[in-house]
Amino acid sequence: MLTGPKRKGSPYWQITGTYCGVRVRESTQTDDRRIAEKIRVEREHEIQHAKGSEKQRTVSHAIVEYIENGGENKYLHLINEHLGQVPLDEVNQHSIDRAAREAYAAYRKGDNGKLRTYSKSTIKRQFYTPLASVLHYAHDIGWMPYLRIKMPKVDRPPPQWADKKWFEKFFKNASKELAAITTFLAGTGCRISETLNLKPNDVNLDEGWAYVRTTKNGEPRMVYLSEIVMNAIRPYVEADEKAVFYMYNSRHNVNNDLKRTCDKAKIEYLSTHKVGSHTFATNLALYANMDAKALTETGRWKDPKSTHHYTHYVTRDQAKKADALTQMLTQN
Repeated sequence: MLTGPKRKGSPYWQITGTYCGVRVRESTQTDDRRIAEKIRVEREHEIQHAKGSEKQRTVSHAIVEYIENGGENKYLHLINEHLGQVPLDEVNQHSIDRAAREAYAAYRKGDNGKLRTYSKSTIKRQFYTPLASVLHYAHDIGWMPYLRIKMPKVDRPPPQWADKKWFEKFFKNASKELAAITTFLAGTGCRISETLNLKPNDVNLDEGWAYVRTTKNGEPRMVYLSEIVMNAIRPYVEADEKAVFYMYNSRHNVNNDLKRTCDKAKIEYLSTHKVGSHTFATNLALYANMDAKALTETGRWKDPKSTHHYTHYVTRDQAKKADALTQMLTQN
């Protein structure tokens, strides 16, 4: 596989390494990583062609075409390395599973060289899901029949969320800044990346909304702000800063602050995602009687499948009819 590091003193990404027996060391003449990645994949494609290995379209061809038409190129280099030279009409579940095992074999991490393995969720997110996008695109443009890929089965852990008792102890020990950002996360369900990118000009405290421009799926959305959320963030919205939560420059800073505060309060540590998304959804299901469809309609999620597991902790109305068993179970 060819790699693309930057050379010392040069702003441009480089292409270096050996591919199909050909040694490459050249500049991409661009400092844009996305463009450089596209050039690298195209270079591998050219080498394949020159070596006479391109008798028909391969996964590598599909990757190049996918990127050229706006596809996300993250993680595709590893797929190209282990599956790129396979003809599209020879790709099947067996070849995909084998390539995934090769790509995500055990690896060493840390100074002590401890051997670790990748989780199924990581392999699914970094290999199977992007590969499926490439192959589905190849099908859409008529390069191959539709192939349904069986994804690794990932056991989703139950959500963890903050309740009233947790917040009572937390707020007694949290700084004003941490209390404000935590209130925003729990009161809106926003992701930490969306929260840290929020600009004062995107918040309207008079009408009670915030415009989130940078979302995971790339679609901006309006977020409703309750009165308690507006009161918590008001000092930071009105401050003359580039970002509302200017005091934090990364999710790691927020999570580290959360960890220290939870330890001090002697409560369970909840990450920004748990105190935000999990808390927002679960408490709306518990106290506002919102089902998966209703949670999706808040705009925070696109698919009810993403919110269904938050409703498992709600006592259904039909189940409450068990009160009728009181007389039967009463001991005289």
